[in-house]
Amino acid sequence: MKMKHSILSSVITYISLILLSIIFDKCKKECANSDTSASDAIAVSAGKSQIILVSGDTAKLTGTILNGNSIIKSYSWTTLSGPNNPVINNSDSLSALATGFMAGTYVFQLKASSINNVGLDTTTVLVAKHLVLRIDSTSKAYNFGLFGTSDGSHPSGTELLTQWWTNGGAAFDTKSTFEFDLSTLPANATILAAKLTLYSDSTPLNGDLLGDANSGINNAFYIERVIQNWDYTNTWFTMPPTDTANQILIPTTTLPQLDINDLDVTNMVDSMRINNYGFEIRLQQDTIYTIRDFCGGFYSEANRHPKLDIFYQ
Repeated sequence: MKMKHSILSSVITYISLILLSIIFDKCKKECANSDTSASDAIAVSAGKSQIILVSGDTAKLTGTILNGNSIIKSYSWTTLSGPNNPVINNSDSLSALATGFMAGTYVFQLKASSINNVGLDTTTVLVAKHLVLRIDSTSKAYNFGLFGTSDGSHPSGTELLTQWWTNGGAAFDTKSTFEFDLSTLPANATILAAKLTLYSDSTPLNGDLLGDANSGINNAFYIERVIQNWDYTNTWFTMPPTDTANQILIPTTTLPQLDINDLDVTNMVDSMRINNYGFEIRLQQDTIYTIRDFCGGFYSEANRHPKLDIFYQ
């Protein structure tokens, strides 16, 4: 009887081991499938929104796989919306090229597919018209100045500047106001972006007279929208007010020359559609021997006059 009991016990133990092995294998497969599904999740980026010109008529679509764990089997770029249906070259690649646009707003979708999952993301392309405006000798531009305790304002010539310097021992404070003519912008246009560019004066008539357009420990300055009409009869004591709530601070620099390129002034210019009184530049702090000096409307090189690029639909 003891032998039979021993044999029976061994059989039961053997069967139990087999059952445990089957259960363990099943668990491993289920866990493996679960891990594979989790690691196969896809996160993609279709890239930043962009503005292109109708004359350029081409947009590069560049996607990125964000999680890096998936095995991607296919890519696909499609147009979700827009005024027309542009041609997308290499639409089955991570990077594609879209052509054949009309003016308007387009939304493109990037789809990345693996065996088990799909990742989706969209990007926007704004196709705009382009208007380039310059300050020249016919533009309204004024250097408001305080010389000692007297008004020293005068129409801007070769320079637009903001400074606090001395002349003959007397303090000389200057702020400049300048206005772009927006009359060529269509009345029904929607402004997508407006970019202001100011070029450092390489032969300044003010400051240290050493060719430095920028001087001072802190020569940071503000660009602000003027909110009241002005003309050349105004003085330092009757300067028009500005919108300080939406001012843009340009940081200080130790460089003697530094252009301000493509500064985003979209909100300011959009507000100027109703009442256009231009921009003002002024120092953040009135500290002696501080200056930021830029080319004005009479500067000898026309391509260095202040520029305003407007992109619109």
